[in-house]
Amino acid sequence: MPIIVISGTLDIAGQLQALQGPCSAAYAIEKPVDIAQLEQTVHKALDECGLGEAVQTLRSLERAELIEDGDRERLFTERLARQLELLRRFRGAGKKPNLSELAGEFHVDRKTIRRDLRDLIQRGQLDSSICSLGTVEE
Repeated sequence: MPIIVISGTLDIAGQLQALQGPCSAAYAIEKPVDIAQLEQTVHKALDECGLGEAVQTLRSLERAELIEDGDRERLFTERLARQLELLRRFRGAGKKPNLSELAGEFHVDRKTIRRDLRDLIQRGQLDSSICSLGTVEE
């Protein structure tokens, strides 16, 4: 669980202490809080400490277990990693995703990219204004 400390009383040494140790925070923000900075930090914390950390953990387990490329576990990890990258690219972006370009880059078909984007929108991780999935650039 990512922890964000917001404080108006911590000096630099206090902020560093809050970010170190076994019960440390992932981020420290100084008051007064800029709402845009807070929002950006929350998104970053959820991406890196949430989904990003899950992808890293699963990849580590795959290496330890020597999971084959076609195994369901490997496919699940690849899907999460792809969705994390899509989230990083398109959250807050004004441009529409190009399905053909993304499919080529990730070595999957356009239908898979469309499904990943739909999943991210349905989970509330991407704004639906990024695309109406019927009009995403092919």
